[in-house]
Amino acid sequence: MMNAPIQNRPPSTPWADNPKIITGVVVIALGLVMLVATVTDSQLVGQMIVLLLGVIFLAWGVMVRHPGPLIPGCILSGLGAGIVLSQWLSASISGQAQGGIVTLCLGLGFLLIMPVLQFVTRQGAHWWPLIPGGILTLTGFGLLLGDAGLTMLTWTGRLWPLALIGVGGALLYQALRSQRSRSDDEPLVIQPPAPTTVADPAGPEEQDSNAHQPTAVS
Repeated sequence: MMNAPIQNRPPSTPWADNPKIITGVVVIALGLVMLVATVTDSQLVGQMIVLLLGVIFLAWGVMVRHPGPLIPGCILSGLGAGIVLSQWLSASISGQAQGGIVTLCLGLGFLLIMPVLQFVTRQGAHWWPLIPGGILTLTGFGLLLGDAGLTMLTWTGRLWPLALIGVGGALLYQALRSQRSRSDDEPLVIQPPAPTTVADPAGPEEQDSNAHQPTAVS
């Protein structure tokens, strides 16, 4: 009987064995943040509430070693950092630049999902955050660059199908290359030549002579 392969799972923690504990702690922390934001009516707390929620979700995901809380934790942390930075720099930058900072940080939050999941959960690489993360990061840079950035975003919106053409070409190249490598690795089978029968020239004549020879009567 063959043994099942051992999966590379992260080591268990007391928090992961009893998730109700960390769930209760997270709910209490969320309640405290909301209470401080509503009672004090502090502008600073209002600006940092999204960032604090992201940090709470990240801590939750690290303790239970599960991707569920880590994904919103990365997104909220990036968005919250963008909100805080844009508010702190609001006196010295334009509204377009503030939007660029928020969009850029949100894109970085999506890109942060890949290394965080890889490090915490020890699972395979998740490539889907590259799509929204790349788009948001590029848009944020364009907004920060001003008119030149808007022109770049306009041309990017027109020429983005070139990326699909490049991806399709790369997939086609890899498929053809793998097919060629498989054909090169296959052994060359040489078929043996078919056996040839050499006719005896004396055979028919000898048979004819035997046929005309009288049979001895005993």
